[in-house]
Amino acid sequence: MLCQNCNADMPTDDAFCEECGSPLGNTTPVETLPPCVRCGAPASAADEEGFCNECGFRREKVREHTEIVIDAGFAGVTDQGKRHAHNEDSLAIAELDGTKILIVCDGVSSSQDAAAASKAAASSALASLQTDPKDSAEHRLRGAIRSAWHGVADLPYTMSEGDPPSTTFVAALVEGNLATVAWAGDSRAYWLSGEHSKQLTIDDSWLNDTVAEGKLTYEEALHSDKAHAITKWLGADAGEPEPSIVTIDLSQPGVLLLCTDGLWNYAEEAGKLEELAGSNENGAIEMARRLVDFANCEGGRDNITAAVYVHVPVTEQQEVHPIAVVPEPEAVPVEEEPAVELKRKRTTFDRFWFLPSFQRGT
Repeated sequence: MLCQNCNADMPTDDAFCEECGSPLGNTTPVETLPPCVRCGAPASAADEEGFCNECGFRREKVREHTEIVIDAGFAGVTDQGKRHAHNEDSLAIAELDGTKILIVCDGVSSSQDAAAASKAAASSALASLQTDPKDSAEHRLRGAIRSAWHGVADLPYTMSEGDPPSTTFVAALVEGNLATVAWAGDSRAYWLSGEHSKQLTIDDSWLNDTVAEGKLTYEEALHSDKAHAITKWLGADAGEPEPSIVTIDLSQPGVLLLCTDGLWNYAEEAGKLEELAGSNENGAIEMARRLVDFANCEGGRDNITAAVYVHVPVTEQQEVHPIAVVPEPEAVPVEEEPAVELKRKRTTFDRFWFLPSFQRGT
């Protein structure tokens, strides 16, 4: 069902639009959105495609492009790109008692209701991270990704219509001069700081697994029809996730960037992303906008999301409440490697349409 006020696509049994709050059904839309910027016509004058019936100007849909600004050094942008009809990415950023929270999710397009999946994951994780601030960052992130998984797994779906709603996930907590990052899938985190710039996450992907096992070179794996398949995601068919987690020392100034593959597919190297983001003189929101604009100028083949936090090292006198650093568990030898299920992320970077899942070795 399309909301008559903002044209967002909502479930038929919803009474109110989740995007703008307008009542759904055959009711008179509430004018919560601004009028047409060209002629002043009310929001309800726009048709299903967003074009104003009075002057023809196309308004921007609420979910398809969203900007969030916490302060000059902390902001994010998510955009539908040039090729997708809807934005299936979700962004959540917040600050709680000096702790910066960044969450980016990318709905898996080959699954049902991917947009709802990413939104459920981001909102559930944010709610979790805004509680129990005394726990360690790693413990809180594990709880957040568990909450995100439950939020996605509880979404309704039809067995006969393909994979249940699914999404990738990456989140970061910044406390003082430490950042802790957790992820599942191929949404990424980068640290942009001159010669110290680096990618912080390692994609949970068939490509990385195959190259690590020495079965194919990177170039050979990149040309495979499974190159964009992921081995971890959040969804009813994924099981309770075991995220990858890293902790990074932020004793040097720099920029923490979380993004979806709609951005990094055009620029994978951390140094290139730092160059594209430019100087932080105009603030985090301008850096995020520049990155999103770059991806759109390159073709915008996928949804694009960039969350940016500009970090200034905290001195001992300024240090916020300490956090406990949980040591990494010792590796346990595994006698037999289990089969890894893959989920295809359907993107227009591929030349083929793929089945939603694979079994290794098939």
